[in-house]
Amino acid sequence: MPGGLAEDAAFNAPDLNAFTIPNGTLAPGAAGSLFTSAAQANQALLSQFKSGGSFNSISRTVPAFSAPNVFSFPNTFYQPTYYKWNFEVQRELGGKTVLRVNYSGMHGEHIPVADEGLNAYCPPSVCPNGFAGLPAAPPNPALAVVTQYLSAGDSSYNGVTISLQRRVSQGFTFNLNYTWSHALDDVSNGGVANEPFGILVTDPSITTPQNPFNIRANYGNSDPRNCRHTSHRDVRQRSAENRRFSPLFGSTWLPPRCWRK
Repeated sequence: MPGGLAEDAAFNAPDLNAFTIPNGTLAPGAAGSLFTSAAQANQALLSQFKSGGSFNSISRTVPAFSAPNVFSFPNTFYQPTYYKWNFEVQRELGGKTVLRVNYSGMHGEHIPVADEGLNAYCPPSVCPNGFAGLPAAPPNPALAVVTQYLSAGDSSYNGVTISLQRRVSQGFTFNLNYTWSHALDDVSNGGVANEPFGILVTDPSITTPQNPFNIRANYGNSDPRNCRHTSHRDVRQRSAENRRFSPLFGSTWLPPRCWRK
């Protein structure tokens, strides 16, 4: 199981309590602040959990009690499985040039998908005319956001790389590479929704499906994210060239150049 999912499973209430506080001031210590409300909710849950307290009994003690978030897993949870294959053709062009054409493919299945629709709702204050498929109140008010991980995601990758290597002179080699590829999936980031420092990311991946009730409807181009993570996302075209100089003793790599689209 991916580490992020194991962390969610281990840190469920009451071991680690996470609350979603809808309204309040930000100043710590102020009356009605988000921090004060979360602290009161946490203390009430801890004090009554061992004695069999319910959502209703805790709410009577703390009127503004916020139900905890919960992570859930099905009885059967499959490990992500990936199948990879490639085929390459190589041909010499004269005595100093080599041309290579390589095809690579990949298919992934049982990728974790964070289903956040189990306890979803849309209140009349937000959806005055209702929202198709969602009730106006949470199905279980004793719980806040319920995230169930399903091993239901799929992914695919197909790419062709053309490489040309030329030995220009003794000790000097020039390489030119061009790749066209296409990556598709149901959910990016391997399906793990709790990325470290994710709140600080300004261009986050789509880590949860837009429609948790129809996972397959989310299948499409992989999220490209940013340049640091494009190695496993949908980068359609990429070209790179590098030069290598090998003197009599040792070798030297000259700075490579790369272009992506």
